Amino acid sequence: MPVPPLGLVMVGDMGGGTTDVSLVLYERLFACEMFREVVVKGDGNLGGNDFDSVLRELVAEKLTAAGYEYDKNARIDVEVMKCELGRLDSCSIGVLVGNSLVNVAVSRVEFHDRCQSLIERVRGLVRDAVAAIPQPSSSEDPDDDDDDDDDDLDEIDSKRPKLNHSTARVTDVVMCGGSSALLLFQDTMKQEAEKLDANVITMKDYQNAIAIGASIHAMNLYGPGAGSTIATQVSTQHLYLR
Repeated sequence: MPVPPLGLVMVGDMGGGTTDVSLVLYERLFACEMFREVVVKGDGNLGGNDFDSVLRELVAEKLTAAGYEYDKNARIDVEVMKCELGRLDSCSIGVLVGNSLVNVAVSRVEFHDRCQSLIERVRGLVRDAVAAIPQPSSSEDPDDDDDDDDDDLDEIDSKRPKLNHSTARVTDVVMCGGSSALLLFQDTMKQEAEKLDANVITMKDYQNAIAIGASIHAMNLYGPGAGSTIATQVSTQHLYLR
């Protein structure tokens, strides 16, 4: 199957406190495979911790409704419960109230309903990222944000396919980040991928994906052979796979 010369990969990265949706351009130039970030939309106040807070508030409300005096601001470790609600219809957590251990049950439906506003923010990032794909321009390269007199770079830019709505579409959706294991996040990204007619790529090591990518990039820049190939000469913002 021939590899297309141009494609977009959407990367959904949800960490503990932030969420980013990026569009990474895939190009084949001079027999090299290049990945270049062209769009980034992020929310610095949206992450796995926000889903924890929702679940924590739900548990506190149930305790109050059952007649227990409980501080809603108290920290309840709901991480395991959050993960379990990804595979179970309901889950219980033991909460120490005074000298008593009280079991509180939360259903998946209850949790998901409470998280809809957070999910809509994720969908908004996806929509904003797609809408930000550069428009075609006849006078200039929409991806050229700086002036560089390097002849090698000019040659590469002249051969680079132009990115616009008519020549590129999102072909794949990848999820990474420590909180991307959250079922709600996965389902949301899969639904958005279906709207875009894109494939969903499941990463086995999603929690370490960012660190692995940074390590590959560092190796290209400063490792053995750095500066001797296109892979390390083009730009510090480009990531090549040899």
